[in-house]
Amino acid sequence: MGSSEAGEVVPLPGGRDWFVPFPEVASTLKRSVKTLEEYHEAGLMPAVEFPGNRKSTYASWLYALLHSARPGKAGKLADVTAAWWAAHDAAAQRKAAA
Repeated sequence: MGSSEAGEVVPLPGGRDWFVPFPEVASTLKRSVKTLEEYHEAGLMPAVEFPGNRKSTYASWLYALLHSARPGKAGKLADVTAAWWAAHDAAAQRKAAA
């Protein structure tokens, strides 16, 4: 699941999450891999590091970012990430309680 800027849950197509490698995310967002690494270091995006220093992020985060803009209002990276973490943590708590 993703989350919008306002924090509402945005369903991820297929209902499952997966990892998206930084080079693919960089291409999608028209940013460099180095910029994505800087975003991660600044706490602006989640990442998972695999052997060989290969980083990926969650498809649900990318989906939330791509769907965060609203008419007359730009989505904000920090807000999207905060909402994504809140939705991600809430989903983990529900799963643990079940």
